[in-house]
Amino acid sequence: MSVSSFSPRQAASEKLRRSLPEYAGYERAADRPTSDAALRRTLILLLKKALERLNATTTANDQDPRRRTLVAAGRKLKTLCVNLDRPGYSSAPFFNGQELEQHLSQRLEDLDFVLLEEVEQLADEVQLITPDLSADEIKERFVFIDDIIDNLNQHIFERGALIAAGLQTEETDS
Repeated sequence: MSVSSFSPRQAASEKLRRSLPEYAGYERAADRPTSDAALRRTLILLLKKALERLNATTTANDQDPRRRTLVAAGRKLKTLCVNLDRPGYSSAPFFNGQELEQHLSQRLEDLDFVLLEEVEQLADEVQLITPDLSADEIKERFVFIDDIIDNLNQHIFERGALIAAGLQTEETDS
């Protein structure tokens, strides 16, 4: 069966599993820690590659008006890496074997797919930053990059909140 014959959700799930061989989703409790770690590791790796590319275009000249924009974006990328490397939900009930409602599992997989897509989009945008761009051209490119970083931050937060509180909410509802 080709990916094109899948529903959008199936295609997203298939891309996650193709991109992250260890990824098995969140329906089975035993798969959750591995899937979570595989996603976070991959996102960090891709963000670090984007950061390296960004650093390669950053000039050492403190007077260069492009430097401030490039350095600020680099700080944001480092913060994303730290947030992914040290999630605040590592001891959440999510990982203890309790059953997870299907809609929560699907929402997490949707967010994982979106995060992977956004990091790939970020890498594409960073690739367009070259040392020969003017300060105005770099600022223009960074409008797009900042939007992607903001979206990544929001989706990382939402994902963490679902993991940290999702099961607790279900327990109090019963």
